[in-house]
Amino acid sequence: MFQPVRHTDRGRDRSAGLILALSRPAAAVLCVLVMSTGSSPAPGGTIRHDTADSNYTSLAYQSQFNPVGRLTTSSGILCSATLVAPHWILTAAHCADLDHDGSINDITTSYTFRTVFASNYSLDESQVFVPAGWTGDINDGYDIALFYIDNPILDIAPANLYNGSSELGQTVTMVGYGKTGTGQTGSSLGAGTRRAGTNVIDNTAYFNFFGISISSTSNTATRPALLWDFDAPPSDPYFDSISYLGSSTPTTLEYSIGPGDSGGGSFIQVGANWFLAGVHSGDWDSYQYPGATEPDNRDTYGDMNLVTRVTSFASFLQSAVPALGGVYGDRNLNNLLDAGDIDLLFDAITSPLNLVFDLTTDGQVNSADISYWLHTLAASEIGDADLDGTVGLDDLQILGDNWDNAVTSWAQADFNGDGGVDLSDLQILGDHWGFGLLPDLAMSFDDALLASGLPVPEPTGAMLLLLSLVSLFRRHTT
Repeated sequence: MFQPVRHTDRGRDRSAGLILALSRPAAAVLCVLVMSTGSSPAPGGTIRHDTADSNYTSLAYQSQFNPVGRLTTSSGILCSATLVAPHWILTAAHCADLDHDGSINDITTSYTFRTVFASNYSLDESQVFVPAGWTGDINDGYDIALFYIDNPILDIAPANLYNGSSELGQTVTMVGYGKTGTGQTGSSLGAGTRRAGTNVIDNTAYFNFFGISISSTSNTATRPALLWDFDAPPSDPYFDSISYLGSSTPTTLEYSIGPGDSGGGSFIQVGANWFLAGVHSGDWDSYQYPGATEPDNRDTYGDMNLVTRVTSFASFLQSAVPALGGVYGDRNLNNLLDAGDIDLLFDAITSPLNLVFDLTTDGQVNSADISYWLHTLAASEIGDADLDGTVGLDDLQILGDNWDNAVTSWAQADFNGDGGVDLSDLQILGDHWGFGLLPDLAMSFDDALLASGLPVPEPTGAMLLLLSLVSLFRRHTT
């Protein structure tokens, strides 16, 4: 259920500082909550008044948030976006549909995605996908879009996409490039700086013809939005009167998205993994903060953030890019990157084309997908049998234990996927020997093979045979 798009952005900011955000004059009723205005596209980044901005900018540069980048148009409009595959970024639909007519076939501007490492990538405006339900109005929902990147981004691991239904009550980290300010001033300062802050997911929600309804806190994945409010700390004079959802206690880095953050990412942590749970869509000016300097009183304490819920659009995303969903590159679906994924990739190379295994999203399944899995996703190298990020003695021991055996797994040192462990695998290990090890701690490959005092378990008969064969092998190849 997706359609090709051509459009640009909404809820965004001009790099010159001019904000192009729409406000909604109609009131939206949220159960016991009455909003004085409807939702406005393009959230930014306002922070606690009692916390240094450097805490927010530092958080944004933690490596788990590297997939988030700046999305700009040739006319200077700014959004945020998240890398979800080498050729694809995820953003808000209103960042593609600039004239808000519900169509993505009339894009007249060009786009650039700038990564956290300051590399610029051009987008293909003819390959943009939005859900069929997108109307051009964020109050109707479906505010999510995929953009195709002309040249793949291979030096940043894509974001994992959350596909569960347990977001409610979790701490969420929002990352983007929007306007800033504090909860007392609103988003009154310029956009373009990378920031991140936290909040707690107070509600899941669903849209209808007049806006958004949160009549229940049901956490069902059929509700397409996540919702939270911007809580003030006790030091704020209006602390007791401006919390509408959930707890009134703010997080240490409490935060609200603002103009220019549209399309940015909201992340949650599950175990050791970080997942993209939401795409920034809009905000509600639910509280008129006294003395705020932002002209429309936007993004102050008491206001609410509306974020498109990624898990609700899993089918849409996978219909466009089959490799998406869960931990990127986890092909055996155990929420880990392990040797089983490599084994399935080797099998996929010799099987009928299945784009679920096309990790590089180039339309093919081949050795490039294995290389990408090892180098970009696992930060490892060929020859790392135990996938600990190094190629050394432990991998040599594994190879020796399986020498000349018929095996079925990378974990048994079958590095070329031919079903056995032999001299070709040994050569591969030797070519990458020492990867990930400090030079003064890495024993030379020859010494590891020939020295009698190897710091490894007692050599087996297979290992002793290996040592003699390798000694002969290396004398004839060096």
